[in-house]
Amino acid sequence: MAGQPNAEAVARFLEILTFQGIEVHRMTNELWVKHSKTEDFHEIPLNSFLVFTDQPQKNNVLSLFEKQVYPNRVGANGEPDPPYDVAGWTLPLQMGVENYEVWDIRDLDKFRGRLQRIENPNQFRAVLNLPPSPTPFAKHVNPLKTNPRIGLYSPFTSSMDEGWTRLVFDYHQIPFKSVSNEDIRQGRLDHDVIVLPADSETTIMNGLNANRYPAEFAGGIGEAGVENLKKFVQGGGTLVCLDDSCEFVIKRFALPMKNALQGVQRSKFYNPGSIVKLQVNTRDPLARGVREETPGYFINSSAFEISDAGRVKTIASYAAKDALMSGWMLGEPLINGKTALAETAFGKGKIILFGFRPQHRGQTYATFPLLFNALENGTP
Repeated sequence: MAGQPNAEAVARFLEILTFQGIEVHRMTNELWVKHSKTEDFHEIPLNSFLVFTDQPQKNNVLSLFEKQVYPNRVGANGEPDPPYDVAGWTLPLQMGVENYEVWDIRDLDKFRGRLQRIENPNQFRAVLNLPPSPTPFAKHVNPLKTNPRIGLYSPFTSSMDEGWTRLVFDYHQIPFKSVSNEDIRQGRLDHDVIVLPADSETTIMNGLNANRYPAEFAGGIGEAGVENLKKFVQGGGTLVCLDDSCEFVIKRFALPMKNALQGVQRSKFYNPGSIVKLQVNTRDPLARGVREETPGYFINSSAFEISDAGRVKTIASYAAKDALMSGWMLGEPLINGKTALAETAFGKGKIILFGFRPQHRGQTYATFPLLFNALENGTP
């Protein structure tokens, strides 16, 4: 649909489609369509883009665009049967791109002759009023308006989430430095912001086993590292925690909040990777550029209960009802209305806690702004 605010996300979305051989057309005239079999025709503006299912890539189109309704695969013992990978992946939702199903087009045969087939990415970039791209999948312009000194925690435990975070930073040309366990143990934290990817407390504290790995790779941040992280935040730094790492920070910093899903049996709650609806306080600076209802990616993630709202501020919550947008989730009431993104002061600094993964697999453009805002929130 024409007129969306996130033009770069729309352009990257269309580039992903065309790269896979999916046929995309630009509308050079207004189009009258039905979004269901029963409603009346209404107008879609020109310069919107149209993807027909009547093409060789039909199955791929449906897989990417349709919302996944995963079967309720629960065994006789009440335990869910894990999927091969994830349960929901609807690409427009992940990328925050508005799209609509079209069931009927008025005067379709006449209209087909007024379509422009997209042959290269710069055609749709021009329509979106974006500068031409010099290469396929070119890097984005750095979205940060300030220059925080960013450190990304990079343990030797091969953190996949750290890799995805690094990819997002690289693709958006956001400067950062890797922060090792040794850096944290020695207090070498000359940064404005430190990002902890989705690693568990055990991984962060203990790292690799010294009996199995060379000394230079073994161990985590240890108790000395915890104290140095506290000093970093107390001195004015910002600590950004993604998903699993929140549990470590909540415990070690004694924050007045908890993960409501901690210790809950899989038979009571299970979400192996689905898109959920976030209710965002768009008045908060951390939510700049994000819609009030925003799709977020939840993969065995967290839902916070805050015991002192005076100390911990909720920026986004999981929807109070109908939170599942695509995929599979058992026990949804356990996260309905719970906090998904929180911020708290600690000394002169602050801690920002993402209960979900705003940069999951480098695909979730819908929630990238929340992460970028968190980085800028740490600028002195």
